[in-house]
Amino acid sequence: MDPFTIKAEGRRGDRLVFCAGDTGRALGVPQTQEAELRERLAGLGIGAGVFRHP
Repeated sequence: MDPFTIKAEGRRGDRLVFCAGDTGRALGVPQTQEAELRERLAGLGIGAGVFRHP
């Protein structure tokens, strides 16, 4: 989609774990940011299975 707006949030039960939003013409997350998010989620006991890649 071009342009796009995306909003996402992750919850564990009633607890908000992360939220993010972005608007633009290209959708992508640098590998360093993805790795940081995976590390933070792992620290909360949330496995990598929450990620889906097309």
